[in-house]
Amino acid sequence: MFSLSARFRKSRTAGVPGSVYYVIRKGKEERDITGRVRGMDESVMTEEKARIAFDLMTVYCVIETRIADNNDATLDVIADAAAKAILEHNPYEERLRLYDGKYPIDNNVAGISKLFSAFFIHEKKPPTDFDKSTLQGYISSLIQEYVSEGKPYSKSLRSTRRSLDGYLDGKDICIKDVTERFITDYKAYLDHRVTPVTVSFYLRNLRTALIRAEREQLLSPDYSWPEAIKTNMPRSNMKTLPTGLDINIIRMIERMDLSSDPTLRLARDMFMFGFYNRGMELIDIAMLRKENLVGNTLTYRRRQKGKERTITLGDRSMSIVRKYSDNDKEYLFPIIQRKWMYSYTTARTEIADSLTKIGRMLTPPQKLTFSMNIHSWESIIKQTNIAEALIS
Repeated sequence: MFSLSARFRKSRTAGVPGSVYYVIRKGKEERDITGRVRGMDESVMTEEKARIAFDLMTVYCVIETRIADNNDATLDVIADAAAKAILEHNPYEERLRLYDGKYPIDNNVAGISKLFSAFFIHEKKPPTDFDKSTLQGYISSLIQEYVSEGKPYSKSLRSTRRSLDGYLDGKDICIKDVTERFITDYKAYLDHRVTPVTVSFYLRNLRTALIRAEREQLLSPDYSWPEAIKTNMPRSNMKTLPTGLDINIIRMIERMDLSSDPTLRLARDMFMFGFYNRGMELIDIAMLRKENLVGNTLTYRRRQKGKERTITLGDRSMSIVRKYSDNDKEYLFPIIQRKWMYSYTTARTEIADSLTKIGRMLTPPQKLTFSMNIHSWESIIKQTNIAEALIS
């Protein structure tokens, strides 16, 4: 088994920042990797703890991959691959960001320094596969699959598994015993305990799992989903979709003086940046790196649809970029990395709260959400960068 830790190395030159380096140990041997984290003293180990944990998890992924692929897990091979992942291209980055700062690790693969224990979930992998012949066992196997692939849907399945556990009173049933009656009774159980929207959520997840099981021929030949049970969102309980804002409201948002509150100002600027550029999701703006922008041409891949998008930024967009260009982080805007321990979920909540406050400051007050930048763009104009001219 390997062990991973991080240490601070002080610079020998006065006034020059020291560096954080990572130690990979196996038995009595160890190798060091110097990362990108810099600081004048050991306080950087606390200030950049989340970034360091991210790098340690990257090293863990390298070890896990090497062991799984071909057992070529010598210290030298791992150190070389880990250095490339940390300092050059990290092939695990997308997967790791989905964990929101809580990384699942197997102690049989590597142990990680207790200093960073808050960022790691020690999950000893079962020696054998889950029993797919049972309902809960099959759902657990799907959860394990999605976790290993870094897919957030595992969280939805975990929630559904807990709900089923309550319905089954902690017991399990053979997956072939899942019938229309079972599903109907489960829905009745949910109807008395949760809202219709949550009922729909659990039933959709269960149906998705059963579709997978049916493809694997694990269900009874007589199985069919009850026609009377729909898994779509109940309309009477659906929230009204965000509508586009009037151009005068957009003008007011753009011209608000928020200089006294940096948090509100950042939320407003990100909202307007999205509006200027045909409407953008917050996750896409948050993940923009400096290399995504060449001159005034922005190229990025939409995380929701996976499609590449190229936009020519106008003057107002470039003004927002320049406003935050003094940050020395890898991202274009200081959404996540204002403090590295901020997960995207935390940043999203903070920006949503800020937009709510901004909406109350408008005349008349508005219920402002980030997605309104998209709906506003779509309702006002369909041509690239014309939105900037419209609010002049």
